[in-house]
Amino acid sequence: MRRWSVKQKQVVRLGASDKPYHLVYGASGSGKSSAAIFGFLLWSLQFNGRHFLMVAKTQKQVHHVVGKQFDIAMHEMGIPYRVTRDGWEIGNNKYMIFSGNDVSAQPRVQGFDASGIYIDEVVNIPELVMMELDNRLREISGGKVVMTANPANPAHWFKKRYVDRKADIGMAEYLLLHSDNPGLKDGTVLRMSRSSYGGFYNRRILGEWAPLHGAVFPSFYPPKPPPDERTAMRWYLSVDPGDSGVTHALLIGEFEEEYWVYDEWRWDGAERSQLTHGDQAERLRIWVSGKGISLAAIVCDSASQNMMLQLHRAFDLPVLNSRKVGEQKSLLEGIAITQHYLDSGRLRLSEAVPYLTDELMMYSWDEKAAEKGEDKPVKERDHGVDALRYFVYTIAQLPGRREIDVTWD
Repeated sequence: MRRWSVKQKQVVRLGASDKPYHLVYGASGSGKSSAAIFGFLLWSLQFNGRHFLMVAKTQKQVHHVVGKQFDIAMHEMGIPYRVTRDGWEIGNNKYMIFSGNDVSAQPRVQGFDASGIYIDEVVNIPELVMMELDNRLREISGGKVVMTANPANPAHWFKKRYVDRKADIGMAEYLLLHSDNPGLKDGTVLRMSRSSYGGFYNRRILGEWAPLHGAVFPSFYPPKPPPDERTAMRWYLSVDPGDSGVTHALLIGEFEEEYWVYDEWRWDGAERSQLTHGDQAERLRIWVSGKGISLAAIVCDSASQNMMLQLHRAFDLPVLNSRKVGEQKSLLEGIAITQHYLDSGRLRLSEAVPYLTDELMMYSWDEKAAEKGEDKPVKERDHGVDALRYFVYTIAQLPGRREIDVTWD
């Protein structure tokens, strides 16, 4: 049996409370999911022949996060269970898995009556899906909704509808910080603290509902002359392509302790003549060959498959899909990692990248989006910033390169 902290024990014993809603929130890596799932399952085992919903944003999250903790909890309690097509069974109780990735998930939950619902990372669930999940529980006496959350924008719909109305709806809150997780090593806590800044620090370390405002990258080392290019271990090209707009490419060198953005290539099709992707790739090849270096790989925006093909043809090199999933969480993780590299000095800018330097200084959070509870940067003059983020999120985070922990548990 694992060792629980005092606050984690309160979560594990949530079944003793008569409140219908239970929110376990706080710092990333504080053990929220493990304690919440253990507490939910322990409470559910007092019933027989009931149905429960186990919910996360995606099927992968259900299986890799919820499923893993489900298995650990059952083994620690010494209780056998069966894996079914729809989820799990313990005795006559059924635990049905459900992904609430978008509003199209709403009809799938209609018709279910659940005695209890567990929701992992509830702030990632669309509001309409959450409303439908809530409706599935209201006719069941003594039912519970147990949720975990990494705090988000104070204007987020969940904060307004549930957290701010906790007294009215009957919701118990459990704030877990790093100090509440006995399983965390001091080095891990220090690493997570150092990889967070501004609103990210307030959310991921302090467990606060905090806005992301002002400059996206509030601090980074000023540009300076880079090291001798002959001492670089590897060279990379990171490209954010445009059709009729701007294509921005960054030449980045990898050294023993840091990466340097050595130079940039930029083509604005609106101000100059428009070029096909093939023409852009060929001009980039000529530009790089003039530097007298050899590239190890190229990173390109995964949304532009044609540009990736043209770059491969021009350079005869691997062209890597940028790790850029089209969901907001991936964007925020990419920004957080990039900021850490810039702030720690592991990613430096040379004096030959003025466009990128200007973009980094002007890149800011969208205040209008923040008023709606959304975390989005302003989408203008960001091509160099995107190319930089693609590189960090794709290359600098590869195994063996001292990855930064950005787990948003």
